Amino acid sequence: MLLLMVGVVRMMGAEVEVQTMTKAVPGSYDFYLYLPPSYDREGEAKPLILCLHGASCCGGAMTRARRYGVIDALARGMNIDAVVVAPHNNGGAWQPKKLADILDFMEARYNIDHNRIYVFGMSLGGYGTLDFVNTYPERVAASIAMCGGCSSNNIDGLGKLPLWIIHGTADRDVKVGVSREIVNRLHNAHADSLLVYSELPGVDHGQPCRMYYHEEAYDWLFRHSLDKRQVDRSFSLTTASLRRPYTKNEKRQYRDRKGRIPPLMQPREGEEDTAFANQDIETEEALVEGGDAGAEAEQVKAEPKKKVRYHTIKKGETLSSIAKRNHTTVKKLCRDNGLKPTSTLKVGKRIKI
Repeated sequence: MLLLMVGVVRMMGAEVEVQTMTKAVPGSYDFYLYLPPSYDREGEAKPLILCLHGASCCGGAMTRARRYGVIDALARGMNIDAVVVAPHNNGGAWQPKKLADILDFMEARYNIDHNRIYVFGMSLGGYGTLDFVNTYPERVAASIAMCGGCSSNNIDGLGKLPLWIIHGTADRDVKVGVSREIVNRLHNAHADSLLVYSELPGVDHGQPCRMYYHEEAYDWLFRHSLDKRQVDRSFSLTTASLRRPYTKNEKRQYRDRKGRIPPLMQPREGEEDTAFANQDIETEEALVEGGDAGAEAEQVKAEPKKKVRYHTIKKGETLSSIAKRNHTTVKKLCRDNGLKPTSTLKVGKRIKI
């Protein structure tokens, strides 16, 4: 049974119609669906962007799936002429087969250009992105994976499509070495001809999220198609450019006539009051747009991050035994890792303690 709700999301003064697709694909994820104003069932086929969120958006209300990402970028006023699918993961790793089922559903019922399907994900969504394109490289025209990794030991699929991996050297949640290993393995296998790797000095886990709000990200994606397997290397991402995801003109539209930040853009408790008050959902830090780099460094020094510990799951362990050994609770482990008390634990996987 297909349960379909259509609503209008009003954020930052922009008005975006987003469909809530509940139980549309049996056994898969519920998802948000955006159709651009130019979409025509009988007209030109549209590209599709699959957006995968991070672990802290797992579970709870489905609205968590649009707290940041492509849907949020649209709501903040970005013009993206593509169909957008943003699934909501209730917990655990993203499953490539479930995502493929959603694409099957979309291609069967909507006017989608199968030559221009893109995947864009961050953190847990970065892992989901790389796991999906590694499994189905023949379905994806290009992909951007931010501060993630790949769960498979065989990464041959990653070398078969234009792939942009982005990671910061100051990432404490997913170490930059995770991406370096993938890059090195592709290089050693002479399979990196379609790879772009941006390693950003001093950038933490949350800051790459700003790529969702960069026009360059979508320009890069749309320059690729299945019938043209060549990677575009004309874009140069730097730490400085990552701090400025909006032009001055774009920033103005997110304030009212008196120059105030609209209510939905006001920082939540614990956030900074910045012009770009979108939160780093993964680490509960504010994403600072523009501003003085020195001031940003001073703030980090004044408010040091809490050290994050990880545990590698061993054979026979349960959430209860892990919690007891690490002086924590099952409830906290589930909350921090997007798990359920009944979740099956994968040996070798790292979880946050």
